[in-house]
Amino acid sequence: MSEKKEKTDKKADDKKPAEDKAKAAADAPKDAAKSSSSNKAPVKDQKTDSEGSEEGKKKSTQDSDSSSAALKKARSKKKSRHHDSTSVSKGQTVIQKKEKEDLEERKDMEKNLSRLTTQLAALQERMYSIRFDDTVELEQKHLELRNFANQILFCERQIALAYREAIEVFEDQLQLHEIGLDGVLDPIHAAEVSDAEINRTGSFMRTPSTQTVQGQDPRKKWQAAFKMYKEKKDQTAVAQGQYVATRDSSLTDLDEEITKLRNAVMALRGRKSLNPRDERTLELMQEQLKVRVQQKERAARQILGSH
Repeated sequence: MSEKKEKTDKKADDKKPAEDKAKAAADAPKDAAKSSSSNKAPVKDQKTDSEGSEEGKKKSTQDSDSSSAALKKARSKKKSRHHDSTSVSKGQTVIQKKEKEDLEERKDMEKNLSRLTTQLAALQERMYSIRFDDTVELEQKHLELRNFANQILFCERQIALAYREAIEVFEDQLQLHEIGLDGVLDPIHAAEVSDAEINRTGSFMRTPSTQTVQGQDPRKKWQAAFKMYKEKKDQTAVAQGQYVATRDSSLTDLDEEITKLRNAVMALRGRKSLNPRDERTLELMQEQLKVRVQQKERAARQILGSH
């Protein structure tokens, strides 16, 4: 009985592994399906990560394009500003070149006038010495005096023509017609103004507040007259200083040149404000004043050293 029971249990035990194997084989497709479905989730996440990466790339590209566009715009603005500054710089260079060329042309005219006036002075000195030379016979004296008189008249004529040419060249340099002031230096215009008017206007220079003094009381007229006189004095001082500063120094006239430069510097420094042109003029005159003072000091040391 017990042996029969043991055999029955043994058969049951033998069947159990087989059943487990069959069950495992039946469950295998289900586990595979579960495994497959569980593996699909990471694929979905992987796809999401890929989409995020693509979006990131697109955004990065957009940011890059935006940054590139901003950079191009900034460069364009910079280029535009550079172009504007270059245009201004070129314009200033053209003006400076014109000023330099015009100055050299005026210097040539000035040299010609100076040569003629020096020649006239030499003829006058020679004629004077002949006139009072008692050792020369009267007939010979008449002949020589007439010759020199003709030369002086001819030289005066040359001076008048050279001066008129210099004025015409100067008027052309000023380009007054562009601002509606053409003809103010024309001799016809000068002929229309009386000598009394020229003498009166030549003794002062008007200012914006002294365009007219008609109808004003005597006190205000006197104040206006003084103001116009001071304006002429200061403007003349600046003109003389600027002239000296743009010419080579003369060792024989250093004291006079230094005085003119100092007066001009004081006149400009006394103004409430200076425009860029006068600021440049002031710098030039101060520089030339320093140069001439140094030249004078060197000349003085040379004189002391020679003794």
